[in-house]
Amino acid sequence: MTEACGCLALDMGGVVCADTWESLFFAPHVGLAAHYKLDPDMVTEKGNALWELYAYSHREEEDYWRDWEESLKLKLDRMLIARLYEEAIWADATAAPVITEYLEGGRQVAIVSNSTSFWFPRQISRLGLKNVEHRLLRFLSHETGVAKSHEQGGLKQLASRQKAENVLFMDDRQDNVAAARKLGMTALHYKKEAYGDLAGALKNVKR
Repeated sequence: MTEACGCLALDMGGVVCADTWESLFFAPHVGLAAHYKLDPDMVTEKGNALWELYAYSHREEEDYWRDWEESLKLKLDRMLIARLYEEAIWADATAAPVITEYLEGGRQVAIVSNSTSFWFPRQISRLGLKNVEHRLLRFLSHETGVAKSHEQGGLKQLASRQKAENVLFMDDRQDNVAAARKLGMTALHYKKEAYGDLAGALKNVKR
């Protein structure tokens, strides 16, 4: 099926790299929640609320961390956060080779993501995609102003530029997968523990 796929469309967090804020807070034993002895349920609630404030427009990262500090009533160590960026955020080593192969084969690759304006560049850099970034189709919530699954969001915009039946979309959230399928795309609910990496997922789709 992937041989006939004219466009490979990918989510970022949870598919080709870690979900950033969750990893920074919940990295086992070393994340911010463990370091500051924060209640996980409280962190999840506050983290999701802040994500809604920052994912749909261009924002500054320092403002994000200040909002966390105000919400938690404590000062967050920026050096610890910087170290966690390096130690707790995984990136799929197969993503750059796979994406490059698709592009060099004359096919399209789209990034359809709700990543923030300050984390998306970090993700691109960590994945080793700076040299091909200009060739990627981008459908980003901080540029569209709405979530990817919204009726005017990234998935709908992708479907307006590519024939939906020629798109293979991967996302780690079932609601986004369902939205893509509703538009006529082939969509895979990506689970890292099942597929291992992007190359493994594509092999599974081929079968």
